Amino acid sequence: MSFLEAAFTSVLSLVLLLAVSHQLWSLRWHSTRDRSSNLPLPKGSMGWPFFGETLHWLVQGSNFHSSRREKYGNIFKTHLLGKPLIRVTGAENVRKILLGEHHLVSTQWPQSTQIILGSNTLVNSIGELHRHKRKIMAKVFSHPALESYIPRIQEAVSWELHGWCREPGSISMFSSAKALTFRIAARILLGLSLGEKQFKELARVFEQLVENLFSLPLDIPFSGLRKGLRARNIIHAKIEDNIKEKLQKEPEASSKDALQLLIDHSRKTGEPVNLQALKESATELLFGGHGTTASAATSLITFLGLHKEVVQKVRQELDSKVIFS
Repeated sequence: MSFLEAAFTSVLSLVLLLAVSHQLWSLRWHSTRDRSSNLPLPKGSMGWPFFGETLHWLVQGSNFHSSRREKYGNIFKTHLLGKPLIRVTGAENVRKILLGEHHLVSTQWPQSTQIILGSNTLVNSIGELHRHKRKIMAKVFSHPALESYIPRIQEAVSWELHGWCREPGSISMFSSAKALTFRIAARILLGLSLGEKQFKELARVFEQLVENLFSLPLDIPFSGLRKGLRARNIIHAKIEDNIKEKLQKEPEASSKDALQLLIDHSRKTGEPVNLQALKESATELLFGGHGTTASAATSLITFLGLHKEVVQKVRQELDSKVIFS
């Protein structure tokens, strides 16, 4: 057999192998559908074995969904980040999904997010456990709890705005906005009190965790999941030190943070404090708190940048107050 014949045979075998594996992959998902329903599955493609259409999604970005919508309609099936899913758009379709939670559908995050955040979090619980955790979180964000966070909010905002006013510019604006949202979440929700250098390092690690929450669920060297797990472990270590410190002293009633409220609730049950559960819940609080403050903080920094006279006034007000370290 000549070299060209051998190369042709190898390429042909590879093409046949890919074609067969693609068909078996599609057959696998068709065979595991809900047999109790006679309704057809939406149009769409499950892509390639294991990877699904994740690579297409990464390359195309937002155009991925629009291109599939043009091809299959407002409802289509696909396979992303290791999970089969159905993409739904359109006000009426989305309304049906939202009103059908815990009846027609249940919330589920990508596998990578579940692995990194852990099994003791609100986003990874379902049914009665989810309702129980949601009640606990409701207490953390109740009106009295939010009022007790005000001094910490003022302290964090004062420090970050003071730093931004001292170093104006597009780069420092962006960095300050990110630092502001992270510091607010860390101080208010977890009661972390660190030096400037430690906060910057922890913020960098946290950013790495967030960047890899939605990655392929492959725990191999240099993978996004491995980077996210490494970042999570660093954050957990810092939170664990904070929890142990809180357990050794009685907190002031007027200055409790969200993590302290979770510890208090755990103590009231009479059971031993679950350190791992607290670390995972604290990390979830940090993730949620950072995300919800990011938009407001970025808008604040942007508008300050557009109105120099306000910046000057803020600078004068901050100079007249004590800045916390």
